Amino acid sequence: MPTHTLDQLTQRLLDWYDHLSWAIEFGALTPAVLAELAGGEPVAPERIAARAGVPAAEVLDFLRASPAEWDADGRLVGLGLTLRPTAHRFEIHGRALYTWCAPDTLAFPVMLDATARVESPCFATGEPIRVELGPNGVRRVEPESAVVSVVTPQVGPADLRRYLCDNQHFFASPSAAAAWAAEHPDAMIVSVADGFTLTRRLLARWIASARDSVGPLEREAAQT
Repeated sequence: MPTHTLDQLTQRLLDWYDHLSWAIEFGALTPAVLAELAGGEPVAPERIAARAGVPAAEVLDFLRASPAEWDADGRLVGLGLTLRPTAHRFEIHGRALYTWCAPDTLAFPVMLDATARVESPCFATGEPIRVELGPNGVRRVEPESAVVSVVTPQVGPADLRRYLCDNQHFFASPSAAAAWAAEHPDAMIVSVADGFTLTRRLLARWIASARDSVGPLEREAAQT
C-alpha cells in the first residue's frame, strides 16, 4: 500500500477517534487496564483506579457503562484484553490471554512494550493465522498474505464490542476478505504490517503512559 494511502487511512482513524465523546476517558484508563490484565488474573477496579490515578468511582462508572467482563466477585476480567477465550489467542509473557478483535492483537504489544504471539482463524475460511510481533513491528505472519479489517463506527462505549470489535477480523488473504468487504464497504482491509502501523499511530499518544503503567510483575516477566 502506498505510503500516502497509509497516511490517509491514519488520518481517517484519528478523525474517527477524535469524534468519540468517550475516547479521552477510555484512553486514560486503557494503559492501566492492559497492564493489570496482562498479569493473567482478575483485577479489582480499585487497582486500575490507583494505577491510572483516577477516582475509583469514575473508573467503575465508566467500566459499568462499557462491555467490560466481570467475574462473580466483581473483578474485571476483560476489556479489549480478556481472560476469557475468544477467536484471538494472545500469548504474552508466556501467558495465554485473548483479545476482543484482530487489531487489538496488533496494538497491545505496543501498549505493553512486549513481544506477543497471536493465533486466530481466518474469518472466512477458518485457516489458522499466526503472527509474531513486538512493540516495534511485525516479525512473522503466516500466511504472509493475511490481512485485517478495520472499521470506524460512531458508537458509544456500551456498543464498543458489538459494532467495533465484532467487525474487526483476520483474513487469510485479500481474496478471502472480498465477500465480507463487499458487505462492509466502509471497512478498511489492510495487510497485517499496515494494520500494526495504523494502530501504532492511533495509539501513539498512549504509549508513554502505557509503559509507565507496567508494574513490577510485567517487568520481571518481560526480562525472563
